[in-house]
Amino acid sequence: MSAIDEFWDEFSLIKTYNLTNGSNLSNLFGKENGERIHLYPYQIKFLRHIYTENCVCVVKARRAGYSSAYLLHALFRLYRTFLVDRAEYDKLNFIVVSCNKALSVHSEKFIRNGLRLFDNADFVLTALDHITFLTPGTLKTRLVGYKHRDVDEVFFDEYHFFPDNTDLSSLEYALNVKKVIGVTTMGNVKSTVQKYINKFSKNEPDVIFTPWYECPLYNKHLKWERLGIVVEEKSIDEEGNVEYDPDGWRRKIANFWEPKSDWSEKYEGLILSQETFDKEFNCKNGKRIFF
Repeated sequence: MSAIDEFWDEFSLIKTYNLTNGSNLSNLFGKENGERIHLYPYQIKFLRHIYTENCVCVVKARRAGYSSAYLLHALFRLYRTFLVDRAEYDKLNFIVVSCNKALSVHSEKFIRNGLRLFDNADFVLTALDHITFLTPGTLKTRLVGYKHRDVDEVFFDEYHFFPDNTDLSSLEYALNVKKVIGVTTMGNVKSTVQKYINKFSKNEPDVIFTPWYECPLYNKHLKWERLGIVVEEKSIDEEGNVEYDPDGWRRKIANFWEPKSDWSEKYEGLILSQETFDKEFNCKNGKRIFF
């Protein structure tokens, strides 16, 4: 089975559980109303990219849902493999390295809650044996037992917050890592993790950039400004949500329109701008991918 076929197989499984267990699956994403979750196109393409590439670097707005999407992928990749190939399932290993203990606890809780979706007791009892949750401070000590084990995926969550002296030697020399995925809000190409990602890719990784205005969490009451002219996107509900049109928004950017919203004006210092991204991630060999 090709990587693309494996992705669609996993995604179909997610969609099935979203339809049959929508209220439970939505709770993983913090939705209290029990509605089915909605994975946006950039999240789906990210999941597909994990299957087709060995090294993925994501630069995104805060709380864009990439971390949750990755954990959902890890959970369902484990379950899909459990169903189709138990021998392969027994060998699967994931490492999730979060920037601090609180985020690490949150990630583990996400997976534990997710296991409630499944009624196969054997899978529920064994799944957590395949995922190791770490922080920068526990990387070296917790991986002693991994010295001669393959690791299918290492996920660095919000690695812009990792200390500059984060020791990744246990990953570089003790493990046979197959895939590396990194998610960061503010770019920092000089960080230890970014250097490791670049080294792992043996070139430069494909860098996925998702600007804040493509994240439905932030683009409510979205408007565009150019030369004193302001054009507002039409809201589709009382909350100010707008019709999802990333291609149209990119055309506006190309024509020098500047996106604005209440959120962007309030948290301007936390937004990675296109200009900063181009400066920080000047990919010479890798590709800049816009989801």
